[in-house]
Amino acid sequence: RATMEGGTAAASTPLAEGEGPGRSDGKAPRTQEDRERAAQDKIDEALSCSCVDDLKQGPCGAPFVKAFSCFIKSQQPSFEATDCTVGFAHLKECMIKHPEQFEDLAEAFKPKAAEAADE
Repeated sequence: RATMEGGTAAASTPLAEGEGPGRSDGKAPRTQEDRERAAQDKIDEALSCSCVDDLKQGPCGAPFVKAFSCFIKSQQPSFEATDCTVGFAHLKECMIKHPEQFEDLAEAFKPKAAEAADE
């Protein structure tokens, strides 16, 4: 089952110009390999958050990791055009097949009783 700690998932911010591995002089990574390494470091950092631990487990763990990794990569300079459609489609299919894995996550986003009464 997926859970949300504190009601939100941690989001990683894109690398600013000059951040990331591959350069010790503070400038942006020059080579494609350096950019790939910097993006992978951001993905690893995001996936190490305990707030996504439950999402990485169970039958939808692999599709989640693939879609989430693609999203994080698409936020990095040089990778803005990354298409994550297929990865998210696979995750959606898995979520439909295994809704029980996401019950706690769905509960976290349901309106509270007081909010529902106001509507």
